Amino acid sequence: MFDKIINFFKGEKSTPKIDFKVKDLGIGYILEYNLTTWVVENEYIYDWGEGYFSKEWLITNGKETLLLFYDDSEGLEISVSEKINILQELNQVREQIIADGVPDKRIDFDGKTWLLSDENPCLYSESGKEGTTEMVVWIFTEPTEQEFLSFSQFGSKKIDGYRGKHIQEFEVGNILPAGKS
Repeated sequence: MFDKIINFFKGEKSTPKIDFKVKDLGIGYILEYNLTTWVVENEYIYDWGEGYFSKEWLITNGKETLLLFYDDSEGLEISVSEKINILQELNQVREQIIADGVPDKRIDFDGKTWLLSDENPCLYSESGKEGTTEMVVWIFTEPTEQEFLSFSQFGSKKIDGYRGKHIQEFEVGNILPAGKS
C-alpha cells in the first residue's frame, strides 16, 4: 500500500494486470472456452455456510448460454453446465422434489445411471442485486464422475435443472476485463 502512495508521488504508474484467471472474472469480461469466445453476462455468489463461498458466471457466445462455476474452498473445482428443460426431460425428478422435499438417490437419464453425490443448502445472490435467496442444490454424478446433473430448488416449486462437466482451469483462457465506459 505504501508503495502505491510513494509511486503516486513519484509519478510512477502501476503495471496493469494482464494474466487473468477464472477467479478474476466479472460481468462484461471476455474469455475463450472450447475454441469459442464467450462474454460474462451475470455473476452469482453462493454462501454454503461456515465461510465457504463459490461463484458462478452466466456466459454466452451469442448462440449458447452456459454457467461457469468456480470453487476453491476445498481444492479447485471448475465446471460448465447448461440448463436443461426439466419439465420435458426430467419432470419425475421435479415432481419428486415437490412431493417429498428431496429427489430419489438414483436417476436413469440419457442411457446412464446418475447417483446422488451431494445435497447442500446455501444462500444465493446475484451480483448487483440486494438480498439473498435460500436454495438447496442436489448434485448427481455418472460413473466416471466427469459429468453431473444438478437441481436447484428456490422456494417450494421453483426447480431448475442443469447438465454439466468438470473442466481444468487451462480450458478457460484469453480472459480480458470489461472495458470501462
